[in-house]
Amino acid sequence: LRWAMDYIKVEYQAAFVESVFRPSAREYGPLVRVSFPFTETFEDGFPTTDKPSYYNYGITAGRENLQWSTWYGSFSWQNPIEGGQSAQLRIYQEEEDYDKEQFGHLKMEFFLEGLSKVSFRYYMSEFWIKATISYCEFGDTRWSNPQQIALSSYSQRQTVQDFTYVLDGGARHNAKIRIALDPATGFPSSSHYDFLCDSFVFE
Repeated sequence: LRWAMDYIKVEYQAAFVESVFRPSAREYGPLVRVSFPFTETFEDGFPTTDKPSYYNYGITAGRENLQWSTWYGSFSWQNPIEGGQSAQLRIYQEEEDYDKEQFGHLKMEFFLEGLSKVSFRYYMSEFWIKATISYCEFGDTRWSNPQQIALSSYSQRQTVQDFTYVLDGGARHNAKIRIALDPATGFPSSSHYDFLCDSFVFE
């Protein structure tokens, strides 16, 4: 059972002042101790359907206490980077029947004890895609040390790239990571943009 305070409402009747304080939503999940390097390839415990959904639909899957979630994404067999499937986020055309905030994310639903660095592989179907990786400390609400993930040249589109993220100058943290698509990506004029991640190595 988890409990969190949604808000505090304070009324100062003598001065006719009302103030409402709403704290940020706390990130939940178990704190897990693993042997580094620890890898995730989205193969074990990540079932997919015949036609994965990439709309306004949250998916959580993975091994026990090692689950990941997506928003506007899936753990997909479509065009995997390595193995049978990869984590994939999509952005569709801006149309009336789509939610206008369809810039999704991939997020760990657990914290790793003593994490300092994360390496992974990614694929962007178009040069315009931008994403941000950041980390959250166990027991905190803030996403810290944001770094952009983007291609450096147009020729890199539709190719597999490597990315390394250092949390805090190499210091170890009890933390989880999130990769979120940036609204600066914009919407495609047709079809959809694809952003895939795979082969995570935690140290």
